Amino acid sequence: VSGNNVYVIWQDNSTGNGDIYMRRSTDGGQVFQDILNLSNNTGSSQLPQVAVSGNNVYVVWQDNSRGKGDIYFRDSANNGDSFVKRRNLSNDSDISQLPHISVSGNNTQVIWIDHNGTNSSVFFKSGRLTQLGGLQKFTMGDANSPKVDAEDGKVFAVWESNLGHRKVIMFYP
Repeated sequence: VSGNNVYVIWQDNSTGNGDIYMRRSTDGGQVFQDILNLSNNTGSSQLPQVAVSGNNVYVVWQDNSRGKGDIYFRDSANNGDSFVKRRNLSNDSDISQLPHISVSGNNTQVIWIDHNGTNSSVFFKSGRLTQLGGLQKFTMGDANSPKVDAEDGKVFAVWESNLGHRKVIMFYP
């Protein structure tokens, strides 16, 4: 929610493959506009996340269009009237999954897990509005359940790691 704009995002299998859809209301949820397919590809898209700041709407999801998991990102600078072309944030040979997104002011943060077949790592990108950069990698045991948030320019990330026979909660910074 941002002002009177309400955004609803979900995954749906009705086309035969998973797609990510969004509907927007500009009157506080009284009436919703037409459904928009944000992923619109032949792969299975799932686990969408949305974050909103002012007129900016950001969406991430995991997708297997290239034969494995990748993390995709789309954004809108006009309250969801239109979205820029989707971008592959992970774009590597590992299986990327479980994306989480947050926005604080002009800064967007996205975190996800990459599996290389043996271990998993946490990957993180942040930046001003849509200029996500600064890929960071955290490796310590097998990772799961990543979450990210920010406040006043400070970024905080948390995830679960399996260290031997123990599960621990990791925190960044």
